Amino acid sequence: MFVDIRTTAGIDVCEYPDSGKINILPYQEIYQGQDKVGYYLNEDKPAEKWPPEIIRDAAAGD
Repeated sequence: MFVDIRTTAGIDVCEYPDSGKINILPYQEIYQGQDKVGYYLNEDKPAEKWPPEIIRDAAAGD
């Protein structure tokens, strides 16, 4: 299920219930609890599921 809550124009908050992460878009600020974390933190083998350029771009934002 995808729930998109618009708080202000241009900003979205996306919650990932399986991992407990929250993503603030378009800034790509990902939080788990009170800590800012990487998008792929604790994900199961993301390199096997995503192309290298996606992994590289996401890591560059950390």
